[in-house]
Amino acid sequence: MSVTAHSTAERPAEFDAKVMAHVKALGRLAWRKTHNRDAANDLVSDTVILALHRWQNYNPKWAMWTWLGMLMKGKARDNWVAKNRRIALVGEGNEYQNAQIDGGQLNGLELADVLRRAKKVPNSDVPIRLAYGDSVEQIAAERGVTKGSIMATARHASRQIRDLCK
Repeated sequence: MSVTAHSTAERPAEFDAKVMAHVKALGRLAWRKTHNRDAANDLVSDTVILALHRWQNYNPKWAMWTWLGMLMKGKARDNWVAKNRRIALVGEGNEYQNAQIDGGQLNGLELADVLRRAKKVPNSDVPIRLAYGDSVEQIAAERGVTKGSIMATARHASRQIRDLCK
């Protein structure tokens, strides 16, 4: 008998009943996380299965709802990462290969591409510096212009960068 089967056989029926009593509320929480009926149903099922498999991790001092919510949050995150994982060609020269990258890495690659293209736009450093946290006052003082001039320059450069990247 496997450890999982043994653990499941020993799980108290009261625990199962407590988990199942929260299924309707889990459905509402899943809907708020996914806004998709099928995805919400899958998330509830995955969460219940996970709770039943990890029943020994539950501490009766905890509120069952809080524990189930934490499990669902982790499962939703795992599902999001898996959904946003993409296949991309990576490499140099003629040596390219397929690689899986997640959404965050892809966003980083896209940002790097935008920043590379932005270098061709006059005053592109202004919106980039603002995005990185420099103040309008600081940039205006360095350039010897007004704050309004910096804001106008930032809007104009941002528009040019956006158009360049379409």
